[in-house]
Amino acid sequence: MCDLCTMREEIHELRTAIATLRDDFADFRGGLDELQHRPAVAPEIAEPRPYMTGRQAAGFLALSPLTLDRWRVTGAGPPFMKFGSRVLYAVADLEEWADQRRHQPTRKGNP
Repeated sequence: MCDLCTMREEIHELRTAIATLRDDFADFRGGLDELQHRPAVAPEIAEPRPYMTGRQAAGFLALSPLTLDRWRVTGAGPPFMKFGSRVLYAVADLEEWADQRRHQPTRKGNP
């Protein structure tokens, strides 16, 4: 294929990509405009209870996601919720579960 033909194909591909980006940006802007004109929502609805996925919860607790999964199956882990097949953890439950595992040092310092 000649160099000019290759360049024409590349220009065509770039124009197609630019058109796609332009359309995506227009859709994005439309979504932003819709959000800006949305009526205010009551505070109790606007701030739902925060949830985390298993991977996020594992990071929050400084655990391996596999460890958290294993503990969920064996009942040793923090409380979780299932929405269909999706497992989620409430941040408040994670904090409470972690606080219940607080230990004091076993050895006292020398006087």
